[in-house]
Amino acid sequence: MTDLEAGAILGLKIEEWLRGMKSESIVLIGMAGVGKSTIGTTLAQALAFGFLDVDGYIFQKDGKRIQEIIDSEGEEALLQIE
Repeated sequence: MTDLEAGAILGLKIEEWLRGMKSESIVLIGMAGVGKSTIGTTLAQALAFGFLDVDGYIFQKDGKRIQEIIDSEGEEALLQIE
């Protein structure tokens, strides 16, 4: 059970749950195209957190899009870069 699920079961409001966080980072994980960047940007603004889109960071650093890396170097190479 995640902390969020536990908080929901206990009836905590999201603000109370966030105050109880042990970290100042939130990581969104999911399949391509499900809205991680959209939700992440909105959540970061609402919480006054910074936001880092890993795909964008990799492109800025290496000049290659995720699919280009997978096509030319393979998924294992992408995992190492991430």
